Amino acid sequence: MTTGTSNDEASERRRLDRRQADIATVLARTEAKFATVFRACPDLIAITCKATGRFLEVNDAFERIMGFTKDEAVGRTSSDLGTWESIAERERMLASLGASTRLENFEVRFRRKSGEIFTALMSLETVTLGGEDCLIIVARDISERKAEEVLLRRTAEELERSNMELERFAYVAAHDLLEPCRTICSFAQMLERKHGEVLGEDGRDYLEFLVGGAQRMRDLIQGVLDYSQTRHSALRQIDVSLGDLVTGAMADLADALEASGGCVEAEFLPEVQGDPPQLRQLMLNLIGNALKFQASGSTPHIRIRAQRDQGQWCVSVEDNGIGIERQYWDDIFGIFRRLHGPDRYPGAGIGLAVAKRVVEAHGGRIWVDSEPGHGSRFCFTLPAIGGEGEAA
Repeated sequence: MTTGTSNDEASERRRLDRRQADIATVLARTEAKFATVFRACPDLIAITCKATGRFLEVNDAFERIMGFTKDEAVGRTSSDLGTWESIAERERMLASLGASTRLENFEVRFRRKSGEIFTALMSLETVTLGGEDCLIIVARDISERKAEEVLLRRTAEELERSNMELERFAYVAAHDLLEPCRTICSFAQMLERKHGEVLGEDGRDYLEFLVGGAQRMRDLIQGVLDYSQTRHSALRQIDVSLGDLVTGAMADLADALEASGGCVEAEFLPEVQGDPPQLRQLMLNLIGNALKFQASGSTPHIRIRAQRDQGQWCVSVEDNGIGIERQYWDDIFGIFRRLHGPDRYPGAGIGLAVAKRVVEAHGGRIWVDSEPGHGSRFCFTLPAIGGEGEAA
């Protein structure tokens, strides 16, 4: 019995020894893989003692990016090496870490051995190695990305400046051109009234073409002025009643409403935050469009509604007009974009472009749902008074 028991114990020991050897082999392989990944990682990796801040280990990327060799770094602190552009930034990073064990995507500025400053995106995590709290730091050099961001921002600023200068030029040019254009119209009409009989039928036809062309030019120039004005005028953000704006727009369109026999049905319209003159122009353009783009012989029926959506109001202006094909839903908001000739539907093709600019200046968006022959529904959003709230 004793011999059998001894044999069993010896066999068990050999089995345990083999298992421990297998585990040791696996651990060695794992450590080798970790060491390989650690060394080969393209991002800077460093392990530091949390208590003292001394570097315990650094990878190849650390040497390449920072310029310090492993022998120069290990055993020393970031303060010794001067790797932080600002010690205050390091303290801010540690304060952000606080009682947490992890910090991710923290943007910092490091100093290379050469003295060059660069921006890095850093993450770190607290781990226990050999019974000691350590920090594993991983950082990626994002200098090129930051340079591209700066270039992109400068390009955007230059483009914005160019656009403003171009619009300023267009505004001044249009303003200066408007007066001689009015003069041409006035004198041509005067010539027709006073000397029309002398000109004869052909002369009167030519004069009619001249007046028509001058009037279209005047409308286009006025359109440029109106479009530019929405950008150059200071935006006031005050409480304003949409109902009052619609009433004012209808007063401006009284002749068109009477001539077409159209009606405007406005349900409860709330107060919003915005610039009264610009918002009145917005309603004027949308209602005017609904009156204009009607099939021959039809009577315009326009319905205006508003619905609360969290911190904003969604306003819709719906008509029974000719409608718009889906492929043009975006195009119609461009400046001077027309789907019909001026002989059929007069205008400069500027109204919806102005409407879009007004809405976007107020932080909203504008869009259309439409079907040819079944009318259109223009929708836009405006900020509600008081911001966030329950939907109504």
